[in-house]
Amino acid sequence: MTKKSIFDQLKGPYSVVVLDDEEGVAEVIEMYLDDHFGDELIIKAFSDSETAFEFIKEHRPHILVTDVRMPKISGDSLVHYCLDLFPNMQIVVTTGDPSLTVKTNCYLDGAAGLIFKPIGPDAIVAMVQVCIDYFKRWEKIILNKK
Repeated sequence: MTKKSIFDQLKGPYSVVVLDDEEGVAEVIEMYLDDHFGDELIIKAFSDSETAFEFIKEHRPHILVTDVRMPKISGDSLVHYCLDLFPNMQIVVTTGDPSLTVKTNCYLDGAAGLIFKPIGPDAIVAMVQVCIDYFKRWEKIILNKK
């Protein structure tokens, strides 16, 4: 993943950072996305939130899929940090906590969506497709495509 101009930012392949402090969960999500989207996505998985955030600042991915509860930088904080830097980044939050507080915070923080664990392939693929469609829609608007 490299830094992109606004026009390049709207086009594929779309870059996705997957973050979960449980390495196995991040790898499974990466596998689900790779199996479904193939070359349409460039995926990088992390299990450490600080390392992931440094990567995000450097490479400006289109989409972030992040767990809420993590050591070091929480998913809630990461949503704020990323959207402050890159307001058009699409963020999908994952959690095992079905509380109203988590749901409300994700909405108010500006996440594109929320998926509850355990995560199946259909849920993550559908939510990432919504994020991709966001960029495709803006590409059409900005470049006057039909």
